[in-house]
Amino acid sequence: MAKGYPDWFGYSLFPKYGTVTTISVDNVVPVADWTEIVALTGKGQIFGGALDITNLNTNRNAAAEIRVQLDGTTILNTDLRSFYRRWKVFKHRMFPVFFVYLDGREYETIMQIDHDWTYELSYRIDMINNNPFAGAINVYGRLFYYRVV
Repeated sequence: MAKGYPDWFGYSLFPKYGTVTTISVDNVVPVADWTEIVALTGKGQIFGGALDITNLNTNRNAAAEIRVQLDGTTILNTDLRSFYRRWKVFKHRMFPVFFVYLDGREYETIMQIDHDWTYELSYRIDMINNNPFAGAINVYGRLFYYRVV
């Protein structure tokens, strides 16, 4: 017997298994050190979220890199500037994260975490600041997910 909500449009707004949980992100990314932003273990699905990345200094985030790992495999590892210049990613479904807002004057970026990514073992987002002349990068945000127990 089927459980959960019907999947009329190819994805469900509500989880079919488990309950939605939220994680609040409030991290400081120091210079030259990979910092864990989000880390989930177990089996589950991402429902989305957002990261507000501030204090990117005057290099227009040239030195900030983001890495997304799914079940121990890196599915995205790029610096934010080339990610924007090369792909101009403002649409979901192409990458696990995409730009919502990019301000070159205030050096702030808001990235959306795409929904419907399922994981069997782990889901992880890390950042590094490679600019030795920059201060620390601040990352704020929220992630919605559910875990199948």
